[in-house]
This record gives sequence, structure tokens and C-alpha cells, in this order.
Amino acid sequence: MILKQGIPFSYIFKKIYRDIVLVVAYIIFFYYVSHTWDLHFIEIPFAFPGVIGTAISIILGFRINQAYTRWWEARKIWGAIVNDSRTLVRQLLTLPSADTQREDGLSLVKHMALRQAAWCVSLGQMLRKQDSLANIQHMLAPADWKALQDKKHVPNSILVMHGRDAQRLFQQGMVTDIQQANLDATLARLTDSMGKSERIKNTVFPVLYSRLLHAFLYLFLFLLPLGLIDYSPIITMPVILASSIIFFLIERTSERLQDPFEDEPNDTAVTSIARAIEINIREMLEEKELPEPIAPEPFYVL
Repeated sequence: MILKQGIPFSYIFKKIYRDIVLVVAYIIFFYYVSHTWDLHFIEIPFAFPGVIGTAISIILGFRINQAYTRWWEARKIWGAIVNDSRTLVRQLLTLPSADTQREDGLSLVKHMALRQAAWCVSLGQMLRKQDSLANIQHMLAPADWKALQDKKHVPNSILVMHGRDAQRLFQQGMVTDIQQANLDATLARLTDSMGKSERIKNTVFPVLYSRLLHAFLYLFLFLLPLGLIDYSPIITMPVILASSIIFFLIERTSERLQDPFEDEPNDTAVTSIARAIEINIREMLEEKELPEPIAPEPFYVL
């Protein structure tokens, strides 16, 4: 997630510099040719590229709105994961009655709480196509760690372990049937959030839509000098260059926003959120040594 301050210009223009170089080369070539030969026979009314530019603006506005909707939905999903993770641990710590808080029960509750922190880390890594088992061994019981080694969907397997342990708490008399139902409802919401994240990750923004928009942008920039051929290059060249920068920046911004789980600076900060959840859970367990929050990079946090 990009922070509010300190965004370098190199990051802003890194994704469009090739397009800008092509546009500048075309502008220089066009005006060189126009000064060598009379190109008024190919002059077109300025209204024509103007209409195309207006259409592109509408399409770009629609696209960046849809891309931001995907990005914001991803952030809301992980906000729900934060809330439900805290709720699950609170339920585990407060639902058992005082006369049933025996040693084996408290150990099981602690394992489930730390396992939930591991679930958050594992889910974030899976969405970014990283190793789902990395960085979670210290939060799992040895038996859980061993059982997850051959699992293809580690986060889902962790939720299955949660469900089995919740049933064990009920069988041991540590929670009532109503309390167990509440635990199951929390696990269902976590499962729902996991599925929503996977839907965003696996639903590809229409590729043909992106390519056609890119082609229309180049068509607009190709025709624009033909509509401004009667004006001085001193005026028209900066106008064409500014137009290309604006359009390409909006297009690239929408491309980055539409995929919020790609391990890019503007993505949802799932690593930072998962670490914050781990800190919250360990604090709820009254541990004294807490991990440090994820330190931000110069202008973003992952």
C-alpha cells in the first residue's frame, strides 16, 4: 500500500516511460516530415481526435472506477479478517467457564489463537503466489506443522483444524452448544473472506478490454498532430506530450489497482496486516515479547 508522502517521480513514470519515448519520437518525426514536405493534404478536423479523446476519457474513467472497486473490496475483506481474527481469539479466551479452565484446555486455546495468526500470514502469501508455509512454523504446534506439509491449500486446511478443535472443546465440556455455534459462525466468516480474496485474485480483468484501450490511446495520439498541423510545434508538442502522460498514467494506475494481491507497492498490505493481527493475538494471550510491526519501505508498505 502506497503511503501518503514521499512517492518518487521515478516510480510514477517508470511504468510509462517507454510509451512516452515512443510518443516523443513520433512527434519529432512528424514535425520533421511536416517541415520537409507539405502534409496539409492529410490534415483532419480537430474535432475527430477530440471525439476519440472524449471517448477514451469516459472509458478510462469507467476502468479506473472498476479497478478501484476491486482494490477497495480487497481492503474491506482484510479489514473483516482483522475483526474476525480478534473475535475468534476473544471467544476462545472468554467463552470457557472458570471451572473448566484446566491446563490442557488452555493449551488448546493458545494453539488455536496462534494458529489463527498463522492462517492470516499463510493466506496473504498464497494470494501473492508465495510459499504458503513460509514464516508460520513458529506459530504452529509441531503436529499441525507436520500435518500441513502435504496440503495444497494451507489456509483452508488450517480452518479445518480450527473446526476440529472447536468440536473438541465442545466434547470436553469447555463450551456449550450455543458457544460452539458462535465459534463456527466466526470460522464461517473467515472462510467467506478467504473465498472473496481468492475470487478477486483469480478473476482476471478482461485482457481484450485493456488491449483495445491501449490501441485507442495510440490511435488518438497518432491522429492528434494531424488535427493540429496548422499550429506551431512550440504549442502543439507540449500539448500532445501532456495529453499522452495524463492518459498513460491513468491507464497504468488502473492496471495496478485492478490486481491488489500482486506484491506491488500499491497492493493491499496483507503482510503488514497479518503481522498486526499476530501482535494483537499475542497481546490478547498476555505475552510480553511481541514481534515488531512491518517496517514501511520508503513510500509503501506490503
